[in-house]
Amino acid sequence: MSATSALDEMLKMIKRRAVEIAALPVDRREGRFEMIHDAARRASISIGQGADEAAKTASSITGFVRAVVGIIDAGARQDK
Repeated sequence: MSATSALDEMLKMIKRRAVEIAALPVDRREGRFEMIHDAARRASISIGQGADEAAKTASSITGFVRAVVGIIDAGARQDK
């Protein structure tokens, strides 16, 4: 998989997963974040990153997904 294709897939996954996670109760979200971390790590390795760099990338992506979920939550609170 090329780096561009991997990036496209990661961005699609981030959007899709953030919406799904935001719909879950807060106490059921952590497992989903762990799944995202694992998927991002594997994707990073598949484009040639070493294990350490892939783990850093996965942590960054997971943090970004957490931030997007926070934005979705904040928007939902405003809509009420």
